[in-house]
Parts: sequence; structure tokens; C-alpha cells
Amino acid sequence: MEKKIENKIELANYTGYLWESDQEKPLVLKNTPYSRVLDDKSNPFIVEGMLFDGKRSISIKYINGKYLVSKTEVQPEDFNSPDVERRLYIANFDGAGWLKFLEYWQPESDCLCEDMNVLRMKKRVFVGFTNDEKERKVWQR
Repeated sequence: MEKKIENKIELANYTGYLWESDQEKPLVLKNTPYSRVLDDKSNPFIVEGMLFDGKRSISIKYINGKYLVSKTEVQPEDFNSPDVERRLYIANFDGAGWLKFLEYWQPESDCLCEDMNVLRMKKRVFVGFTNDEKERKVWQR
């Protein structure tokens, strides 16, 4: 699992969404070719975006005039790892249904628990959409 921070979205077929500052709803991509260089000074700007190309998850946030871009390589085994939880969230926009995320957890010593290890979420990464009832049941294990 590798994490890179940069402001270039490489050309790939992405599933996800990009919500621009001048739009009332996001652009929803479903296995759609897309690439872009994110310029902090461009307007309109992407307020929020989540993209997944089957191997790489990209999170985009525009905060205080700068893009914060997080890229995570998602391994096939992550979907069934005991240290990774699968989560579904209902989208608050049309065309997406449910948003699928993987939550990565790691044990850490906690002074409030007598220095015993507790699980802490290290990151949440977007891995697509679903409208399929059977898939939703699998994801809500």
C-alpha cells in the first residue's frame, strides 16, 4: 500500500465523482477515461473528488486555496483483509447509488487504555459505486 501526494491525475478509466465549485451536482464517472493537472489557481476548481481505476484510489480536496491529493494503491487482498473494513455510504447526489470505501485499521498503543493496543483507522479510500442489492449485502458483512 503506497501513498503518493501530487497534483496530476494520470489518464485512466475512472469510476468516481468530481464536484466543481461552479456546479450544483458532481460529474459522475463510470469507467470513463479522464486525466487532469490540478492547478491551485484555476477557477472553477474541484471542491471534492473521489476516483478509482481498479488499482488506485485518488482523493481530491480543495482547502484554503490548495489541492490536497492523496493516492493509494489498493491491493486485491485488501478487499478481504482482516485489517481492512468495507463500508458503504449513501451518495447525496444522483447517479452513484452507494459509495464503496475501504477503511484501513492498525493497532496502536493507547495511554488511555493502560498502553494496550487499540485499533485506529489510518485511512479511508474510495473504491467505486454500487446499486446492486446482492453486492450491498456482501459489503455489509
